[in-house]
Amino acid sequence: MDLEQRGLAQAVQTSAGMSGPEFDARFERLEVLIRAESAAVIAQTRALMDERTDETRALIDERTDETRALIDERTVTLRTLIDERSAELRRQIDQNRALIGQEAAETREYVDLRASETRTHFDAVAEQLREEIKGIADGYGALRGDVNELKAGQARLERGLTRLDLRMLVLERDRAG
Repeated sequence: MDLEQRGLAQAVQTSAGMSGPEFDARFERLEVLIRAESAAVIAQTRALMDERTDETRALIDERTDETRALIDERTVTLRTLIDERSAELRRQIDQNRALIGQEAAETREYVDLRASETRTHFDAVAEQLREEIKGIADGYGALRGDVNELKAGQARLERGLTRLDLRMLVLERDRAG
């Protein structure tokens, strides 16, 4: 039983045969005791709360420092990992660029070679076509000459036939006549 409860119990036991002023004085003493006890409890509670608050703050600060240290450590680790990966990616990109450049040069060389071969082939085809066209043109010219000769020969034959027809008519008339 604490002081406040003891004081109330005593006040109740002794107050039964007391007069009003005596009773009031006792209650005032009891009130003083209760206030003193309350002030002491409040002071103890405040001190305990302050102590707990300080402990909690210290713990929070400690945990905050640990967390910051862990974050800093992880940040360094991540930066190192990112730098390593970046360097590896750069090396791979440089290798790929070199390969692409080499393959592009090989492709250009191949295309140039094939273009040269294609030009040579088409130059030969063009020359062959020229010769064939010239042959056709010469043949056409010869044929035209032959046709003209045939027409001239036909014209001579027709003239010869006409003279022959005239002679036959003259001979038939002479025979008949």
